[in-house]
Amino acid sequence: MSGQSETIDRFFSKGCDRRNQVSKLYFTRKGADRIYRRKLDLMDKLKATQGQKGEAAEVGGNVWHDNFTFEQLMRDEDMINAQIAEVNRKIGQMVVIDQPPESTDKLRIGHMALVSIEGELREYLVGGFEDSEPTASPPVISYLAPLIQPFIGKEEGHSVKIDVGGKRKQVTLERIRMPVEVV
Repeated sequence: MSGQSETIDRFFSKGCDRRNQVSKLYFTRKGADRIYRRKLDLMDKLKATQGQKGEAAEVGGNVWHDNFTFEQLMRDEDMINAQIAEVNRKIGQMVVIDQPPESTDKLRIGHMALVSIEGELREYLVGGFEDSEPTASPPVISYLAPLIQPFIGKEEGHSVKIDVGGKRKQVTLERIRMPVEVV
């Protein structure tokens, strides 16, 4: 087993709580590709904004503090830079899960989770950080979602009370299985 796999197994064997979330963010390959595309899009947007800012400075003359367009573009540039910094922070904390572990003894990213919410069965594909496709078949839900988070690293039969739809309900992890298609 690789060092990265051992670290991931240690994380998930502890369960998923806020203390474990600080240093690492677990992404599926699809999620990692999505965040890299987001960074490229932001870089393109920044370049365009900076070009527009240069044009606005030329048109507005030397009194840039009275040039509303220039000032707005400066605010836009600051906002884009903050977004890029946030994406870079996430990339710095990224651990990519290419495939779920074959063992379904404990719930992990990439597994299918059948949960019972006070008797109503629902099945989800457990996704990585920021993965959410509620209309997909099966629905994809992030490992950090309140409905799934208490079950990460837990075995079938684990039961907890969770706020669902504004009401506290008993939720049980009924079954863990491998998906037909790997995330």
